[in-house]
Amino acid sequence: MKEKTFSSPTGTATFKDGIMTIHYNHTILTIAEAKTWTDDFNREFSDYLPVPMLINISKHKSLPKEVRDFMNGPQIISSMKAAAMVADSIMTRILGNIFMTMSKPPMPAKLFADETTAAAWLQQFIDKK
Repeated sequence: MKEKTFSSPTGTATFKDGIMTIHYNHTILTIAEAKTWTDDFNREFSDYLPVPMLINISKHKSLPKEVRDFMNGPQIISSMKAAAMVADSIMTRILGNIFMTMSKPPMPAKLFADETTAAAWLQQFIDKK
């Protein structure tokens, strides 16, 4: 599939080389933002999903419980073949590890310190058509 980018006040998603990369713009994501983003994202990328996703959470400082629960729900999980979360600070990696430990993702998921390593890991989940 061809490269495609979607941007909103909440973040940017880019599909390129078989991987969806997501960057959030906020340090704290509210449930309203998460739901609006997901609806818009699914509408924009419905022909692309499910795909391996690289989710950069480096700007996150907090993820409220209702947002964590929503992010682990079927509307989000069904769009992913695998999830690589990128956190560039110790504090964000701690938050990412807590989220992954508590949510027990039903697909392969791993936390990384940089996008290059995360993308390399996701290569194994790309459909080779």
